[in-house]
Amino acid sequence: MWPIADKREVKESNIDESSRGVRQGFVLLIALLALTAAGKAILHDTLDPDCFWHLKVAEALHRQGIGPLVDDLSFASNKSPWTPYSWLAELGMKAVWDLGGYRLAVAAQALMQAGIVIVLAMIGCEAVKGRSGRGRYLSIVMLTAFGTAMMLPYLSFRPATAGILLLGAIFWLVVRDWRMNGRSEAVWLAVPLTVLLTNIHLYVVIAPAIFAMAAAGTAWNRQWPSTRRYGLLTAACGLGCLMTPMLWGAIQTAWFYQHNDAMVAGPIIAEMRPFLSGIGGKINGLIILAMIICLWRRRAQLDGVNWLWLGFGLLLLLRLGRFAPLYALLAMPAMVRGIDLFSDRMLCRPGLRLAMAGVLLIGCVRVGLAFPRAGDGMDQWVNRHGPDTPGYPTAAAEFVQANVRPHTGHLINEFTWGGYLSWRFGGQYQVLLDGRTQLYSRDFWRTAYLGDESLRSRWLNQLSADAAVLPMERSVFAPILIHHGWTIAYRDQRAQVLIPPAAGQPAAGPPAAQVADTK
Repeated sequence: MWPIADKREVKESNIDESSRGVRQGFVLLIALLALTAAGKAILHDTLDPDCFWHLKVAEALHRQGIGPLVDDLSFASNKSPWTPYSWLAELGMKAVWDLGGYRLAVAAQALMQAGIVIVLAMIGCEAVKGRSGRGRYLSIVMLTAFGTAMMLPYLSFRPATAGILLLGAIFWLVVRDWRMNGRSEAVWLAVPLTVLLTNIHLYVVIAPAIFAMAAAGTAWNRQWPSTRRYGLLTAACGLGCLMTPMLWGAIQTAWFYQHNDAMVAGPIIAEMRPFLSGIGGKINGLIILAMIICLWRRRAQLDGVNWLWLGFGLLLLLRLGRFAPLYALLAMPAMVRGIDLFSDRMLCRPGLRLAMAGVLLIGCVRVGLAFPRAGDGMDQWVNRHGPDTPGYPTAAAEFVQANVRPHTGHLINEFTWGGYLSWRFGGQYQVLLDGRTQLYSRDFWRTAYLGDESLRSRWLNQLSADAAVLPMERSVFAPILIHHGWTIAYRDQRAQVLIPPAAGQPAAGPPAAQVADTK
């Protein structure tokens, strides 16, 4: 099933597989990559905007039961029942939060991100174990590093990250079985993992597709026992995809995302833009193109299944940037088998291994010291990098709670803060919008963000709300509201609070003009 190794592979096989130093160096490098992924959650990231409305959805699931929900977070959303297809992940997120607060949520994100990197490296190892003993560990490390760089912008504390980790485990089982010529009993664990995944994220549809491509590749090669095996696994995982109480709603939501969601098709959400958008995307695209050229030059090393997985990953990647983690997983077997640019001899050097161990130790200490302490409040931690980086209007929310008397119970906000404000006010206010794009009509999004300013101005002038919590910089709504007579009651370097003309001064606290000068 696997192509025969060439002479150069046999020549270096003693170095690659039998050298304990090579394996130690490989483990140290993968550990460094996993630490980098985990450290990003602690050193760089703030909590994902979606995590807050996921927590509120979990509360609604506890109140209303497992099934479609009627939304009460937004006053502008559709009030027909909607399907929280990630219901199990949302309940898990709330359990984590209830147990350890935001600190445990940060730890969970770090562990999931490190786990995804390790699974990616494991897929690479399985893909080369059948090649006459030649490990090519440094090639696996380099490709894992590139895959990690592609993945990290799309990983956070949300169901998609757990979904990617589960899908990676399923794909590892497939590649392992493929390497063992269809003799692994463990591959059947993919079925219960698929059942779990279908209640976590829509990424579950990738699982039966992986087995279907393995079945197609083996049929092309007339390997009929393997074809039957992967055909059965395709059917079993396909049935596993149906094992969710949210099935019909999940299908409707997936269809809506693909065909009717204006925000998915629009330019507002960064992860929904094409992968080649921006300078970084174009650079990554050139690197991938160079890799594919290398693969084509060594195409004798690959079989049809490798090409099918790679091609499927490319189709996903070209569709949306958020599919970059899926591409990194699906492309790894082909890439690690076809790209032979590195020698494992470097990993044999004791001095290099000692240096890597030292860097790993220092990195662990650095990440450990940066982890939020028990006494650190979430408001300070999420804004620790300053107003020029992503964060939340924590002080503005405190001002609203202390100084604005609810009348309508409505708040006007912009896209990324809706979930946080819903969570922060705990039912005291309903927000205008949040990240659940499927809960709003195409006309709503066209008016709010995708249409012209005159249409947006007329729409905002018709809204009735007690206050607006908006960004200080690059706010879409603030200039229009000020034009319609709203006044700034509070502002800091990150956010501002506007109140409508009829509200006058805040119900308590300092005069608006004095608060407006606060920096």
